[in-house]
Amino acid sequence: MTGMLWLDTDPKKPLVQKVVEAMRYYSNKYGGVPTLCQVNPKDYEPVNPAIMQVEPMRYILPGHLWIGIQDKA
Repeated sequence: MTGMLWLDTDPKKPLVQKVVEAMRYYSNKYGGVPTLCQVNPKDYEPVNPAIMQVEPMRYILPGHLWIGIQDKA
């Protein structure tokens, strides 16, 4: 997996908004479209899969999002 770590600790902002902001930043910085976002289970909320595949992962710190491109298996 190739990606970046994004920090957004605003408790009032829904996860989907955080994901969209991180996607825009990633696309502008790296020139690609991310395909996967991983978040701490405490921060997880269902997100429309048409926007982004979001997975809860216990190794992601609260308030952080790992966003990037999942390697093809």
